[in-house]
Amino acid sequence: MLVAPGSGFGKVGEQFIRISLTASDEALETALSRIAALRLFPG
Repeated sequence: MLVAPGSGFGKVGEQFIRISLTASDEALETALSRIAALRLFPG
């Protein structure tokens, strides 16, 4: 899996991240749960 800053997509992407979809759905769900647990993003 690869995670990259959204700023590569210009100013509108600055508040986002890009996650590759080359991993299984289960692996992506696990990764997203771990990211959410960090509470890095408001809302």
